[in-house]
Amino acid sequence: MRESLQLISLVFLGFFALTSPAKAESWEDYVEFRDEIKPRTVPEIYVHQGKIKIVVWNDEDKASLSSDIETVFGNARGIFRLGSSQGPVPLYRLTGGTNSYGGHGALWLNYLGVNVVAHELTHVADAEHKIARSEEFRLLVEPRIKKLRELMNENGISDLASKEANERLDIADQCGLPNAYSAETIQETLAELARNIVIGKDAKLPPELKHFVSKNLINATLAPDPSIPLHRDGKIARLRGDIEVAYEKLNGAVKADPEFAEAYIERGLLHELDRKHELARDDFSTALSLMSEYDWHTYKVYQFRAQQYAALAQNEEALADFEAAGRIKPNDLTIKKAIVQFKALVEMQKKFKK
Repeated sequence: MRESLQLISLVFLGFFALTSPAKAESWEDYVEFRDEIKPRTVPEIYVHQGKIKIVVWNDEDKASLSSDIETVFGNARGIFRLGSSQGPVPLYRLTGGTNSYGGHGALWLNYLGVNVVAHELTHVADAEHKIARSEEFRLLVEPRIKKLRELMNENGISDLASKEANERLDIADQCGLPNAYSAETIQETLAELARNIVIGKDAKLPPELKHFVSKNLINATLAPDPSIPLHRDGKIARLRGDIEVAYEKLNGAVKADPEFAEAYIERGLLHELDRKHELARDDFSTALSLMSEYDWHTYKVYQFRAQQYAALAQNEEALADFEAAGRIKPNDLTIKKAIVQFKALVEMQKKFKK
């Protein structure tokens, strides 16, 4: 009798489990409002260094952002899945002159709106730039970026972020890109493509671009990638000055993904901290070989490698790297000063050799 009752109970519970509705997926599963910096993260270290300052959310802004996020979530759940791969994405409120941005695994918001959320959350979803740096994406967008930049220059426009540039949608349309800003870097290309698809302004985008972004972002499913948490933990360890742990994590990240450019950059910075300049130079060289000339970080990596050449007294090589950085960022005063300095050093070396 007891066995019969147990069997009936199990059948009933099984039927109940099958017929009960599953919990609906919600944007609140993927993001969280925060008034304080999440501990044991890169932002926590930057707060201590005085580089980041946040304020408390008020109810009005929370309600406004919640509505924006719900709209984006309804159209692009894949972005949320990717962005929250290491846990819910913290939402921080900024004030003052700091722009909104998606970085360090969080969304930092000065101004609000669906466009901002869709764009910046894409940066969070591709925080390590693996999607933007993929061979498939680069083949699709690099020729378009090159063409758009050339046409802008022909029309006397050099600042792709300017109002003047982004009013020239006729030029962007010729290149199959949403606007001029989408040619600023490959990371901005990805974010602007995603933003246009999310808000329903993708009618003029080439089908191959829409397909790539939809597959890899908008409708993406989360696949395990052990290299990413290893990289993030390694970066935190480096910033804390824990060299041994940083090496363990970053070596693991590179082993897990030998084409992980961001991990090579981070390990190069660790080698520099450890005064292993040849190893740092080699890691920066590997990173550059994996990056696009239109990558947002390329000019910085040239600077990083130049500093290793300088530490090794290889001034001609250092000058060449600073000049490469200068071609990408012609208005950067720090790079300009370095070029002048190393030109003088190279000339001095030539005189001593004579």
